[in-house]
Amino acid sequence: MKTMVIAALILLIVSVGLGIWMGIAGAPYNTALQTVHKLSSIGFAVLCVIYFVGETRKGGMAAGDIALAAVFVVSLIALLATGGIMSGKQEVPALLRIAHAASAVLIAAGSGWKLIVALLG
Repeated sequence: MKTMVIAALILLIVSVGLGIWMGIAGAPYNTALQTVHKLSSIGFAVLCVIYFVGETRKGGMAAGDIALAAVFVVSLIALLATGGIMSGKQEVPALLRIAHAASAVLIAAGSGWKLIVALLG
């Protein structure tokens, strides 16, 4: 299980790092960077879901974990939607970039924190 947590954290770091890099470089986005960013993001989300489902089956979910899961799902949907729109545009509206960044921060902070606690605990 720790291998999955480490892999998820590495994918999170890769995804966030490439997202920041592409944000600084601006649109149009480099296709190779964009592809790695998308794949690492999806891989991170899949590993998080697998991990959290496994943990839930072991011992149930506390109220805080249910809230975290709800924020994760809503933020993931927003992140995928805004990322999809951004990938096809030459110029990205500021509000769209803010929504994408806010969703990324919520996912990274919530699930990243939970994964780090799991790794250390």
